[in-house]
Amino acid sequence: MHLSCSNTKLLLRGCSPRHHPYRWLVVNFVVLTWSLVLLVRIFATKGSYNDKEKTSVELQYLIYNLVTCAVWLVEVFFNALNFNNFFDDEGEGGEGLLQPAHEIESATEEKIALWIEVVLSAFFFIDSTMAAVHRSRNEIHRQAEGMMVWVFVNMAAYTFMVYRLLVDKQTKKQNAKQTELISALHSTTLV
Repeated sequence: MHLSCSNTKLLLRGCSPRHHPYRWLVVNFVVLTWSLVLLVRIFATKGSYNDKEKTSVELQYLIYNLVTCAVWLVEVFFNALNFNNFFDDEGEGGEGLLQPAHEIESATEEKIALWIEVVLSAFFFIDSTMAAVHRSRNEIHRQAEGMMVWVFVNMAAYTFMVYRLLVDKQTKKQNAKQTELISALHSTTLV
């Protein structure tokens, strides 16, 4: 039984944004690209009188909305597991997502921010699921109102996520170089 739990934990760790940021960089970049393509399609049909074409773009938006909310929910789920040190049985735990968790006040603020994100992602996932279920043309039109604004909001959010992952990657490289330099200095002073 413990082996099965360990394998599940290893599998989940493979999906973790903290432990595999490149995978999430690709996922977030794909969503960002999809957002841009959809926005171009929305602009292209903005003045169109073709109801079938508008309905097609609106249906694509509802599917896009459902998938992006699902991606967000999954990413938040893994961030919550990371925050609670679910994957850290190798002695590396304690580091939060926004700031080091050893600062109690910062860890509390981070926990509150994470729970707010969990609630928001769950709410928007449920809302987008309910909206995507409506398939009649009138319901699609009604559910897709304001889609251009929401695509812009998603683009901004996923641009930030890609940016944050790139900055985190750069920071880790710089920290690794500093650690290597310090280790080299310690080893030369001890000899």
